[in-house]
Amino acid sequence: MGKKQSKQKDLSTETSKVIQHYNPVTSLDFYQEYVLAANSVGNIDCYDVESKNKISRYSPHQAEITQVVSHPRHIGFFSSSRDKVICFNSFDTQVIQKYEDHKLVVTALSTNQDGTQMVSGSRDCTVKLWDVSTKCVLKSSSIAQNMVTDIKWSHENNLIFQSSEDRSTKLMDPKTLFVVSCLPKKNYFQTCLDVSSFNLVTGSTGCNGTGCELVVWDIRQLKSLYTVINSHAEKLTDCKFLKTFNNDTCIITSSLDSTIKVWQSDLSASIDTYLISTGKGVTSLAVSMTLNRIAVGTFEYGLHMFDFTMKKFNPLFIL
Repeated sequence: MGKKQSKQKDLSTETSKVIQHYNPVTSLDFYQEYVLAANSVGNIDCYDVESKNKISRYSPHQAEITQVVSHPRHIGFFSSSRDKVICFNSFDTQVIQKYEDHKLVVTALSTNQDGTQMVSGSRDCTVKLWDVSTKCVLKSSSIAQNMVTDIKWSHENNLIFQSSEDRSTKLMDPKTLFVVSCLPKKNYFQTCLDVSSFNLVTGSTGCNGTGCELVVWDIRQLKSLYTVINSHAEKLTDCKFLKTFNNDTCIITSSLDSTIKVWQSDLSASIDTYLISTGKGVTSLAVSMTLNRIAVGTFEYGLHMFDFTMKKFNPLFIL
């Protein structure tokens, strides 16, 4: 892209000899000073970020968990799974509420600003709006071939952004779930997205896991601003906007090629790259600006934690 990319660095097991998280990590989210790590067998482990101790384990599902999302009021967290069920788990009592209406694997979750409503997406080609307290479906939208891969409820824009295997990203009205706009289709399946005040970043991958495409969009004008082809050697699994300590914006991406990268906001260059040689593919990312931490989930040797300063990855420990 005109600037030389940084040389890859190798994060080996010498960073930490104690491995606590044995199953593949499928989704991550931060909750205050804790990190939630969901895995492939239906469990969610809660770790103290500073002490690295496991605080508790939750077992809300009978199959692989696809996403874990903290409640905005810090009273618990939501999780979705291949068992077609969404669960709300209380941090203190481990009480589990179940939300059941999807016909296939639930692939994506997001909540409104106060956590009273939730939106979910599935491979059954539906997006559903839920009342969290009553567990009722308020609205349901069904679009042919709209196999949902990721979903974000943007409070700043009052829109729901949804990516799909039909190669498009849709902007939906959170009250009606009507599609108000649809970004131009890209060349590959959409796999992940994130949204900031005025911009959207999307990741897509070819059907064979190659041909990655990373795009930054202008939400107001509904057009692509910057694009980088083959940002990773294999499937893009996650992408996140991140503001650094001096309020610069950058983008972090992860891939099944076992690398994580940080990019300039205009995608002109990857500023830093880490190769996690023990991970057998990166599955997910979570960012805590409060703790200045990035959590990285992998298929093997679980959860990797990084400090992030000066747009560089600084490995801390492995769980």
